[in-house]
Parts: sequence; C-alpha cells; structure tokens
Amino acid sequence: MVGVIGRSLALGLALCAAGCARPASPTEVVAAYFAALGRDPIRTLPLLTPAFHEQHGLHAVTSAEARAGGSGEAPRAGALAVDRFELGWLAVQSREGFRALRGLLAVTPVRDEITGDRAGVTVLVQAGAGPAFEQRFALAREAPGASWRIDSIEQSGVAPGAELAAFVAHPTEAERQRLERISRAGG
Repeated sequence: MVGVIGRSLALGLALCAAGCARPASPTEVVAAYFAALGRDPIRTLPLLTPAFHEQHGLHAVTSAEARAGGSGEAPRAGALAVDRFELGWLAVQSREGFRALRGLLAVTPVRDEITGDRAGVTVLVQAGAGPAFEQRFALAREAPGASWRIDSIEQSGVAPGAELAAFVAHPTEAERQRLERISRAGG
C-alpha cells in the first residue's frame, strides 16, 4: 500500500505544482497541504475545514485585544472567528524562518484509509538529519464526490530537536506559545 500512497503523494505534488487541478484523494490533499505550506499558504485554505482552524488556534488579534495586553485566548467559534483563524494561519507561514525550515521537510507516506466520508492519512516528517515524527491527518467530505478537506492533525513521536519542524508541519497557537517560552528562557 505504501507504493500506492507514494504515487498518490507524487501525483498530488505534481498537481499542486501545476496549480490548476483540485486534489481528488485524501493523500493528494495531504500532498497539496505540504506543497503549499509556507510557500503559498493561501492555497491551503480550501484544503482545511473550519474545525481545523479552531484546532490550531492561531488567530489575528483585534486592536482592542492588543490594547488590553492580549490574553492569547482564541476567538469564540463563528464566521468571524474562522476569518481570524485563517488570518493567523496565513500570518505565521509568512515568516522567513518558517519558509526556510519548510524547505527542509521530507514527508514520507506511511498509510491511508477511507471509511465513507472520513479518511485518515499518516506520514513521517523529518527536517534534514533531525529525528522523524509521525503526523496523522483526519479528513472529511460533505458527501460522496465532494472535496476532501483536512479536519484535524495530530503528531506523535516529536523528539527533542524536532520541535521546530513539528511546528512548521502543523503550526498551532499552543506550540507557538511553548516555543516562545523556551526561547525567552534561553533553552
């Protein structure tokens, strides 16, 4: 099955490079996610559900929140909150360090499965010679024939030395804050 997944990921990357075809399978959606991540992050938006944006928690801060010292608290669910999550998602990927580390990520398919309108895709992610970790994508579609979209991501096996690569592969507000605290502490 890995050969099939590998071919699907390669096809998905080729489709993304062409910039015109919509990814059809869950593995092609994951390939499109990694192809656009940090390079052309606006192309990730159609691949992601509103639930995904709530999960990552990155968000734009309003001027009122900034004046109040910013609690770091994510906005409440709703249409405007999704826009703020999307802006946060795009903003973090525009940073030069993010794009540079993204260029080092190697993604190796492990498995995929589809059950009705839900799917899972698992990949190994590694930055350079650093330790690899597993990243699992949960995908959903509204109906047969509808586009697959990433609903959530979970990571496991993130060893010391892979934290930044894990953040780049799946940026979240919680991990951003944790990495910031470590950086401030000099660790």
